[in-house]
Amino acid sequence: MEKIKSPIGRLLVHVALILFSIYSIVPFYWTALQSFKNLKDANSRTPKFFFTPTWENYQELWLRSLPENAVVVVVSNDEILATRAWKRLMAVAKPNAYILEGGLNLWLNIYGVPEEETDRHGKASMGKPDGTLRHSFKLALGDRHAAAQPDEHLVPHREYTARVKLLKKLARAGGCD
Repeated sequence: MEKIKSPIGRLLVHVALILFSIYSIVPFYWTALQSFKNLKDANSRTPKFFFTPTWENYQELWLRSLPENAVVVVVSNDEILATRAWKRLMAVAKPNAYILEGGLNLWLNIYGVPEEETDRHGKASMGKPDGTLRHSFKLALGDRHAAAQPDEHLVPHREYTARVKLLKKLARAGGCD
């Protein structure tokens, strides 16, 4: 194949390639755009280009993909967002959902070792639950933080009460065999 020497010819080739690229990408873009629409907007006869995006479809997909016997522990900084997530799980009949009592703030107050791992990291005030993390960290520690693997001999004795009970959904009775 010979190189196109004419500037107009090269321009036409580039324009054709750009148009073909746009033509190829539009179906993928449209499919991704549809996933952020509610059911009414996604199935309307006339295409809706302006709409309020929603994550609801992805939330439903995640909730439905959980196995029946999955144990879910929802966690937030205080219990505000975790409670909202727990209510949603209960609404879609996921009975094995639990909330980390007190959230991350209380967990870090009990099990954190502030002097060793962070600068000026003291116990947080639990007085006003506003959903914010009240502990400051100078770097992300993840499982290297002492609270990730608490030593039962170094923390105050706490009575353990087993609260997780696996519940099963009852099979619907009736119908044809």
